[in-house]
Amino acid sequence: MHLMIRSGTIANGDITWSAPSIVARGKLSPRESYGYYPDTMIEEDGRLSFTCRHYYVDESSKPHLDPAFVVATKPGDITDWQAPVNLITLPEPQMIDGHENIPLSEGRRVLIYRTHNQVYKAGTPGNFYAFHWDGAEWSKPVDLGNSDGINGSDKRFCAMFGPGTGIVHLMYIEDSGTLWKNELRYRTLSPPYGVSDWSSPATIAENVFTTTMGMDTSSKPARIAVVYGDQKYTPGGRWGGRQHTGELYMKWFDGKFWQSGCQLISEPGDERAWYPSVSQDVSGTFGVLYLKGQPNGKIFELRFALVEPGSKTKSN
Repeated sequence: MHLMIRSGTIANGDITWSAPSIVARGKLSPRESYGYYPDTMIEEDGRLSFTCRHYYVDESSKPHLDPAFVVATKPGDITDWQAPVNLITLPEPQMIDGHENIPLSEGRRVLIYRTHNQVYKAGTPGNFYAFHWDGAEWSKPVDLGNSDGINGSDKRFCAMFGPGTGIVHLMYIEDSGTLWKNELRYRTLSPPYGVSDWSSPATIAENVFTTTMGMDTSSKPARIAVVYGDQKYTPGGRWGGRQHTGELYMKWFDGKFWQSGCQLISEPGDERAWYPSVSQDVSGTFGVLYLKGQPNGKIFELRFALVEPGSKTKSN
């Protein structure tokens, strides 16, 4: 399996796609690959870059999912890529799940990864790690917090770069050690982006199962809109399944103060919302996509909520 990319041009509402180009190719054996939900960003110099997972099986037949990074050789060129950087071989049984790719100024960057200790099993412990690139070398992993290992269903962390201030904003869900009462936490990374430039964590909400984030760039500095889920249901079992659901709330942050959380969706069955996704730029009117579950936990409907300044949330 290879990580691949295509480019496209839009004309009259149609997209004309180029032939696929291989970004990263597994070389150790047929049981090696790069990919798994790559996070694509445009570097300051115009090159594309990806965070991804490096999958391989070692000599003792044990599978590994380690953090990797790859960047294009030239701006605007998707056909020529540098060799993938394998950032670290994680100690067993840790494996990479989610990741965020944040390009910074002067060729620097920070990559944030979430690990878990067992693939597709809720409740297994993990961690959030940051890897810093200073333009010359990679840092050792910076431990940012504990994760509960629920994966494949809920977005457990998100990060964005704030234009103007140059601050990296990170929201993540800190593991409580139980199935409930996980905390939504907020940290920042400020220039010059060293490993000691992370702020202390601040707890924003409790009993949270999912989070995502957008930014209002019309404000100076840019405001942050955080959408998160107040957990109401879990599928059961010792640790519960992957489909944790609850009510969706939103908070604004102006750079100094957090607004009180307001319920984003208010409708029958709103306590079974799942997996929200918000526009990256939330200036003015913006939308939130989310899934709405049924009491049997097996059927989900894709819903859209329109958020307008100074008005109540509209859902369809």
